[in-house]
Amino acid sequence: VDMREVRRRKREIVDSFRNSNLGRIEATEGLDLIAGEASFTGPRTLAVRTNDGEALEIGADKVFINTGARPANPPIEGLDNVPALNSTSIMELGELPEHLLVLGGSYVGLEFAQMFRRFGSEVTIVQRGGQLMGREDPDIAEAVAEILREDGIEVLLGTPTLRAAQSDAGKILLTVDTSEGERTLSGSHLLVAAGRPPNTETLNLDAAGIESDQRDFIEANEILETSVPGVYALGDVKGGRPLPTSPTTTSASSAPICSRAEASPPRIARSPTPCSQIRS
Repeated sequence: VDMREVRRRKREIVDSFRNSNLGRIEATEGLDLIAGEASFTGPRTLAVRTNDGEALEIGADKVFINTGARPANPPIEGLDNVPALNSTSIMELGELPEHLLVLGGSYVGLEFAQMFRRFGSEVTIVQRGGQLMGREDPDIAEAVAEILREDGIEVLLGTPTLRAAQSDAGKILLTVDTSEGERTLSGSHLLVAAGRPPNTETLNLDAAGIESDQRDFIEANEILETSVPGVYALGDVKGGRPLPTSPTTTSASSAPICSRAEASPPRIARSPTPCSQIRS
């Protein structure tokens, strides 16, 4: 596999989506695009510092929060001192990893693990918990683990990582705690895919009265509305079950919220049926 060609194609697709979306935004009548950082000053009011240094105060009847999430770096001894990849930087590789170590058993890590294995890399997944995809039913997680093992991927479950280091030869070394004692894994590359905390720390949610959970994800109901009426949370920033969609689909799902009359029943297009509305 020519990773430089994979990278070129990835960039081409990303740029195409980005430019297309930007073009539609700029061409939409009555829509202003402001580049900058925003934080709440009240339930539906925001202070904005633009990239040009201008200070703005804006407000609206409806506010949609779609600030996403970022890759987490778990507190593992030595991890900050090794050249680890995340879900963004791994897509910029210009060479195929000889042996990819994947730290974490979530969707993101599994997708890259299988992709690089099928590209030809040796792959080892290290998962602290007793199953992959911790939010899924155990039988589903077991089936996924079996599929990955059939692909030739080593899957280590219930295996905490104790330390990370880099050898003199440049290899990534992970010391893990297995049922048989400590073991040192050696790989050419390390992907850290141990969760994604939300980008909420600069939003000043308290000023708006918007509630979040213990991990700082914004709490939202079945129609994506937060604890403040008229304020909605979209995508990764609201936590919950990961969406098998793109941000475009999530935005499309919220469109009926923007356009419906207040008396109309709530609808979310192309979304799973909310479990709370199922009656036994």
